[in-house]
Amino acid sequence: MAKLLDYFPISLIIIGFLMAFQPYSDPGNEIQEMLKEASERVESADEPRAMELYREVLEKSPDQMEALWNISVLYSQRGYRADDSSDQESDYESAQEYAEQCLDTHPNKAPCHFAKALAIGRMSEISGTRDRIRKSDVIKNHAERAVDIDPDFSKAWHLLGVWHSEVANLGRRERFAARTFFGRLPPASNEEAETALTKALELRPQNVLIHLDYARHYHRIGENEKAIDILEKVQDLDNKYAGDPEHKAEAQELLDNLT
Repeated sequence: MAKLLDYFPISLIIIGFLMAFQPYSDPGNEIQEMLKEASERVESADEPRAMELYREVLEKSPDQMEALWNISVLYSQRGYRADDSSDQESDYESAQEYAEQCLDTHPNKAPCHFAKALAIGRMSEISGTRDRIRKSDVIKNHAERAVDIDPDFSKAWHLLGVWHSEVANLGRRERFAARTFFGRLPPASNEEAETALTKALELRPQNVLIHLDYARHYHRIGENEKAIDILEKVQDLDNKYAGDPEHKAEAQELLDNLT
């Protein structure tokens, strides 16, 4: 009668025995750990490492929603801070690509709509007047869709508030262009701007950029005392994101100009 070892060499038996006691690595858990670290990196203003982690997640799981919308937003933010126009445009294009992939795979998720609205908005800022006006409705639609899906999504409320403030107070040339090319301006109001910005600030009361954008809104409509009240609080807020020091400097500059 053949012995077991005639069929299974002792080395293979030992290897099999050792493998049986190796800890099981769950890919899902690994991805969650990477997402957690990426979020922590964003919170600590280490956006480059966060982007690397999100890219690594997408290599393992190309449709992972949290990675898709977050890396889109990070590209939008990095492009906004870029000094070189070609780098800026490249980042905005990447932001749109990731946002579109997010929407393709998760069409009913608020963060995907927000990422898309932000990416289009950033790209429109470096486009001509006609293109900027043409895309304004699309930005609004995605931002509104985001808050409809998730009423507590502060980033979308913030974006919607800024959109209303800017469109409601367009200059004469842009108003003329809107009527000439499209027959109308997208509906916007200062009341809606304040409602949205107030909601955003309630949800994230320590956010530097929301404070700055709310102050800009009041300055835009000539209510400078309200702008000053907000700007005076900005320097006491903690820096949580990579752009916060720059936003604080902008807030101080605006405050100096108003006082």
